[in-house]
Amino acid sequence: MPRSPSGCAVLLLGWIDNLAELRAQLGVNGSPEQVYGAAVDRWGLEADRHVVGEYAALVVQSEGAIRMARSPWCSFPLYFHVGKHGFMACNIPRPFFAAGLDKHLHEDAIERLLAFEFESAEHGQFEGLEPVPGGQVLTITQSGRSAHAWYDPLAVPQVRFKRDEDYVEAANAMLAEAVGKALSNAQKPAMTLSGGLDSSIVCDEVLRQLPADQRLTSITFVPIREWDGRTVSSLFGDDGPYVREFLRTHPRIDPIFVDNRDYDFLSYSQEMFMGADAGHPAQAMGLVHTGVSVAARDAGCDWILSAGMGNLTFSQEAPWAPAEFFRTLRWKQLWHTARNRIDDPRPIWRRMVAMGVMPNLPEGLRWKLRDLVHRGQETGATTNPYLAADGPLAAKLKARNADGNISDLDFYTSRERLIRNVYDIWWRGGESRLGAWQVFGTRGRDVLAYRPFIELCLGMPTEQFTRNGERRRLARRMGIGRLPEAQRTEVRHGDHLVDWHARMTPMIPRLREEVRQIAEHPQLGALLDTKAMLRDLDNWPTEAPTDIHSVSRLRFALPAMIYVRRFVDFETGRNPQ
Repeated sequence: MPRSPSGCAVLLLGWIDNLAELRAQLGVNGSPEQVYGAAVDRWGLEADRHVVGEYAALVVQSEGAIRMARSPWCSFPLYFHVGKHGFMACNIPRPFFAAGLDKHLHEDAIERLLAFEFESAEHGQFEGLEPVPGGQVLTITQSGRSAHAWYDPLAVPQVRFKRDEDYVEAANAMLAEAVGKALSNAQKPAMTLSGGLDSSIVCDEVLRQLPADQRLTSITFVPIREWDGRTVSSLFGDDGPYVREFLRTHPRIDPIFVDNRDYDFLSYSQEMFMGADAGHPAQAMGLVHTGVSVAARDAGCDWILSAGMGNLTFSQEAPWAPAEFFRTLRWKQLWHTARNRIDDPRPIWRRMVAMGVMPNLPEGLRWKLRDLVHRGQETGATTNPYLAADGPLAAKLKARNADGNISDLDFYTSRERLIRNVYDIWWRGGESRLGAWQVFGTRGRDVLAYRPFIELCLGMPTEQFTRNGERRRLARRMGIGRLPEAQRTEVRHGDHLVDWHARMTPMIPRLREEVRQIAEHPQLGALLDTKAMLRDLDNWPTEAPTDIHSVSRLRFALPAMIYVRRFVDFETGRNPQ
């Protein structure tokens, strides 16, 4: 087992991006585990401030103290159990149960899944297992435990330059650094490539850094041929045309296009449950990544590089901007933002009120006005439309909301609120990444999750992301010389599961049987409105809807509930008849 210079045993899953710098600073030319241990020897609880990477680490210190830590933002999960028979820690739940811990979902785990919430930060999904939070050090001793939260995402320093173009230069330089770190561990990487801004800009930078004689595998998911071409008007449905034009200007790419025809939202679900005990309802939308994983494996790639963190970093749309513009009396900028809002039929004055004024009202008043204006209408995709209205979970959530504990993800009152909301989501879980690693044999890395890159972008002024109504302004400027102009100036987002209607229509009989099993389920039946599910299946549209609420309900909420039922049955050992 690797040990620190002082003799402490060290375990680490993940990677340290500033390993060379730490080796020089600490005088230790050893493995990542040895270097991390040396950092703990020197800096104690503050060691992780000096370590840049994505990792979960455990150090057995003097007198048996156990120090556990996870990097902030993206990191690998780490769970532990303290009981009468001793202490155990692992990155996924399965080994705990193999070692003899009784397997029981926590009493609120199912409720959180059905409410589209993530696991509790305090106790996780399983009884007896506690998660180590991201950006914290948790120390266990015979006399108890102590927690040290060393990272605060709201304490990121401001970034201010003299010239507008300095921000682009700084972002390009930091992107190059992030790509270099990602490539340092890869022998034959694959790049997920869409027709949007984020992955294409990253892909261009990857090509700039690969040796001139090395080719790059790209993998793009495209709709099946039965897709009727319909989508929500503010989205584009097929990444293929933009990707093919990008390929024309980047000839060193070996492209793979996958339509996931052989997979549905339940494909590989049992394997993922078995590999990592992971089953969040968001996985029901993840089938597009199944083909990517299979294609990368079959192409002999060792890493899949992605750009999922783009929407928080250089490709940020700054949804807090209208509220900030109103508060700071920059009403002309608020007007530009409202005027250029895509696919919003409301008059500009009403958009300005909704986007700029409403988020600045007290939260209770804001929600009362929202309910008054939208009474009887679906107003968001974050609430499960299939919760039984008279069921115990709906009542519990209503009471929780009445106390002000309500998710406010669709009202970004400030940059700080957005950062806190996103951070609380990103550090949780991670089991799915470990599950995919076990199932498909390829490792994945979000290039844009490089902490210095995140912090650089979070520290920039709002106007770097939106000005005079132009959204994603920083990314568009970074794309100059990297992307074809039509792609760089595209204002719509890609819809990566646009062919859902064509995929699900042949599954209707199977979906009805799945709903029947939910209705008869001892834990889910009373919480969900299976009659509403069956009504939707009985009245299945002959062509794909294009309103966002119907799309969210039918392609996400319905499959998600089926996915959750499968997960709950797997974890509880239930065998439905």
